[in-house]
Amino acid sequence: MKRPVIFICDKDREFRQELIERFATSLEDYKLFGIENYEELYQALSVIKRKGINIFLVFSSDFFKKQEPQALELCKFIRRSLNMWQVIVYAPKSELDAVSKTFNTFNPIVIPQNDFTFYRIQNTVRNYINKFEYAKSKILFLVSAILFLISLSYVMLMKY
Repeated sequence: MKRPVIFICDKDREFRQELIERFATSLEDYKLFGIENYEELYQALSVIKRKGINIFLVFSSDFFKKQEPQALELCKFIRRSLNMWQVIVYAPKSELDAVSKTFNTFNPIVIPQNDFTFYRIQNTVRNYINKFEYAKSKILFLVSAILFLISLSYVMLMKY
């Protein structure tokens, strides 16, 4: 499987770098991109090869402050151009409901911003990848079982 790609979108350079460094030192192998504004995100999404890659868009609530029209346009762009993606938004507790309403079309995972933000994001990414891998292995098992039954019935028919 190709390496999952994580776009960490935050205007706060220090916090963005801290998240990137923590993901870079984790056991999993991710492609990491630090994004500061919409233009960088559009450019990065248009360049990346999307086929068969899990893409995670991790946003801070500050990334969208005072730019709701751009946020909605970005959501439309993401929906058109990406097929396997997950949106994760971290925000202060006071903004959690507003963030959920803004991105309700994506069914984002909204995480409160606190000392455990990184761990919650990391667990969310791991769970999504595990679900994807499980579904993929289930499909492969079913295809294998069907092919086995077909070949078994063919052998049985040839015997008689």
